Amino acid sequence: MSALSYKTGSLVIGCILLLTIACTRNLSPQQTQDNLKQAWLSFLQHGPHFDSSKAKFEIMKVTYFEDSAFYVCEFKVRLKIPSQGIDTLGTMNGTISKDFSDVHRKY
Repeated sequence: MSALSYKTGSLVIGCILLLTIACTRNLSPQQTQDNLKQAWLSFLQHGPHFDSSKAKFEIMKVTYFEDSAFYVCEFKVRLKIPSQGIDTLGTMNGTISKDFSDVHRKY
């Protein structure tokens, strides 16, 4: 392998790495809210005691603060259990990672 092809290969790999790091997607506030709502809904629906045939969740509103590694969130959540005539609205708090994959409920 010649020195020129080695330098060219290194340059190409360096450029690809730089573009990958530099081209992070900046979400609009609305996109961020939508992604937070979807992550929280997924978290609720995949809980250990969730029965989708009985309970239905709807995320009505999200208020969030963007920290360095995660979002601190407050959700207004509607819970409906039609078979028991339950329809209630409550508040839940938690944190969601910046990539929306790691969700932790505070209360």
